[in-house]
Amino acid sequence: MTSFLERIGTGKYRANPRFRSGFPVILALFVAACSQELPSRPAESIDLQQYVEPGWFLRPPGVESEVSCDGALQVAKCWLTLDNRQGCTVWQEEPLAGGATVSWSGKCEDGRANGEGILTIAWPNLWHRGSDSVHEGEIKNGKRTGHWVLRHSFLTEQGEYRQGQRIGPWEISSPSGWSITERYMIRGPISE
Repeated sequence: MTSFLERIGTGKYRANPRFRSGFPVILALFVAACSQELPSRPAESIDLQQYVEPGWFLRPPGVESEVSCDGALQVAKCWLTLDNRQGCTVWQEEPLAGGATVSWSGKCEDGRANGEGILTIAWPNLWHRGSDSVHEGEIKNGKRTGHWVLRHSFLTEQGEYRQGQRIGPWEISSPSGWSITERYMIRGPISE
């Protein structure tokens, strides 16, 4: 994983879109805010505020955002409008790199993705061919639930979602043969 912040020759910092997990992003933002290496200027000059939902760090556990997002680089959780379904949204728990397009092969009911299907996330050919992700599983009322398999060009992840959040053990394996297991816990109440 490359670092979230990348210093450019002009002395400004910009977001690097090659990240996967929400925790490192939040940690990077915290470190950037506390670091003495950063120039002492307003946060606007670092240009990260445009990617963060206002007040995301003040929301108590279990409280959802009503913010929608459009596939631009985003760090906060949001309702993402599907590119192949007009007026249909899916809950996006994890960060997405800028320019991503998201499509869903399943049903759409009352403006939310529903049922079994394939969620495909495609990025412009910024990095390399085959950088799209194919996620297979069930969505209820716009949120991932049950067993999911996430296939990326460089690894496969599988595990459980509950109300749009990863929970329990997740196995991550690569085509070269290595495999690790991550364990996810949900902080706060989850209602079925």
